[in-house]
Amino acid sequence: MGRKDIQPIYTQTYQRRRRSMIIYSLLGVILLVAIGGWLGYKYYEKQQLKNTPLLG
Repeated sequence: MGRKDIQPIYTQTYQRRRRSMIIYSLLGVILLVAIGGWLGYKYYEKQQLKNTPLLG
């Protein structure tokens, strides 16, 4: 009978924690980019309206 590869008890716990940390970090970055893009668009829209002459 061959010797089995012995691993610590908590190996899977640390892997799950690390994976969830990566997922939450990516979601946070995506959220920040989306908010930044939206705010940038609103700023651009305001600048365009400011430069447009009013008729009427």
